[in-house]
Amino acid sequence: MDRTIRLLEKNGIFTDETADDFALRSPLDRVRGLVEQIRNSVYTKSREEVARHEENPTHTFNFIPSRSIRGETCGHWPCARSKLASLARYAALYADRLLLPLKVPPPGRIEDSVWSRDGVAFTIKEILLLRPLVESGIVTLVTPDFHFCEKCAEGAKAQVRMIDREVDALYQARRREFAASYTPMTGQIARLVAGYATLTGPANYLEHGTSVCVFHNTPAWVPPHRASTPTRLSRSTLEKSGLIRRVFKEMAWDVVFQQFYGVRFDGKYLTDLPGEAEFMHRISRGDEVVESTAALAAQLTHSIPLFAGVSVATILRIRREGSEPLILYRAALTQIVKDLLVKGERITPARAREIFRDILEPQLAKLKAEAAARRRSATRKAVVKVGIPALVVSVGVLGGFLPAAISELLKAVGGVAMATSIGEALASLEKNPAEVRSHNLYFLLRISQEAS
Repeated sequence: MDRTIRLLEKNGIFTDETADDFALRSPLDRVRGLVEQIRNSVYTKSREEVARHEENPTHTFNFIPSRSIRGETCGHWPCARSKLASLARYAALYADRLLLPLKVPPPGRIEDSVWSRDGVAFTIKEILLLRPLVESGIVTLVTPDFHFCEKCAEGAKAQVRMIDREVDALYQARRREFAASYTPMTGQIARLVAGYATLTGPANYLEHGTSVCVFHNTPAWVPPHRASTPTRLSRSTLEKSGLIRRVFKEMAWDVVFQQFYGVRFDGKYLTDLPGEAEFMHRISRGDEVVESTAALAAQLTHSIPLFAGVSVATILRIRREGSEPLILYRAALTQIVKDLLVKGERITPARAREIFRDILEPQLAKLKAEAAARRRSATRKAVVKVGIPALVVSVGVLGGFLPAAISELLKAVGGVAMATSIGEALASLEKNPAEVRSHNLYFLLRISQEAS
């Protein structure tokens, strides 16, 4: 069992409810103690994984998800959980490794407040949701900490300064596309929250085109206002507030993280927010084919009902049947992307649905028909070989009996010799013959079989 998971279980944390109960109701020292243990466990494991990857850097499809795709642009857990669940399904369906940075603050920064404790609960629930992938080795949890020797630190500082310049350039280019208001709180809730700012802007940069920032104390830049009444911020006040710059600063942190861990794991940036992709491309150009293939896989995962109908646990079981089907499937998607890039096309949600409808779905239907035809042919050959009624074999195969189960049945009515012959014949009646298993969409076929 993974060490971090073991820590949670040791503290009686198995579900979202027990996570909330622990984080919100346990003594502060106990909460801080668990957070410190999680930090140490995750850091140790990530260092081990770095060493292992350096010894055997064979994986190509390693990804680092952005803040938006891992659900951190919204502090509302149901919204974040939905995004994390999609990310988990994507990782199971496509990735060799997914590097997930956890929002694990140093224990000393955890305060005895509902907001601080809720942040701890959020992190624990992230781990619980991703547990099957963590334990299978597909998801590697990492802490947002960077350690450099003196020589490397100078290079890291230069990189951060360059990223800061890009933040400023993007801020100057886009700042007039944003607007904001401030709403003060009154009554009992004012004891916890002084007010909140609502920032609106392009959906390319803000999830749902809006972002809410809560303040425990009234900021100095807030203009005179009426109680409970939203006050629109002037352009100068908005710039003083730093709300817009904060949007791009958070993207910059993603870039710093990708630059640090991306080098160590050959990890590609994965995002579903166009503004994040734009900012990353201002800093560095990655492998366009791999990134576009990842984008296609992400869109298929999100928008095609077939993929939503199978649990992560089932997908992981399919992967344990063998690695070759997934490799072939990814190769098929990569070839589709290469053809699109040659034509100058980009991967959009609508284009992903067209690819599934026009290319993948027809090939999948053809593969299903081929699998069924080969099974019928094998059934007829088995009937001829052992000379028993076709109905017996057909009922056995189509009814889902294993060859051993049918042999036992017939042993009772036909003797050991007949059972042995039938066992040999039925051994060839696989649900998916070798010719089908070697097809580049066999992985997709297995997903569809489980979904139905």
